[in-house]
Amino acid sequence: MVAKNSCLPFWRNGGLKELYGLNELRGTLQIRRLRHGKDALLESKDANMREKQHLQGLTLRWIKEEVDESNICYDGESLKALYPHSNLHELHLLRYGGVKFPSGTSSLSTLVNFSLNNCNKCKHLPPLDQF
Repeated sequence: MVAKNSCLPFWRNGGLKELYGLNELRGTLQIRRLRHGKDALLESKDANMREKQHLQGLTLRWIKEEVDESNICYDGESLKALYPHSNLHELHLLRYGGVKFPSGTSSLSTLVNFSLNNCNKCKHLPPLDQF
């Protein structure tokens, strides 16, 4: 996980539950080495991302591994748990393993920069006209 403020970079490695109480984070947050599967879903919920009201950008990067068919549904739920508040301006997803995007995607109406990279299992894009 890497947090970056516009003034001073802050680098830290740890689990997603370390984000739980950090509700005053600002700028851009990059979370790396996200895992696939049920355990990853439970950990994603611990991040409490909806309370990070001051984040402007978010990058989510899953680890590079073949996504097991039984884990596909968990990736969608993990992504839903990691969505922050609705005022986010940038969202970048790398190696997301879900087939579709969770229903909360349409609430991200203030996005001005949205990118997908190596999301090979994804077959259904969110309705981009709402961004």
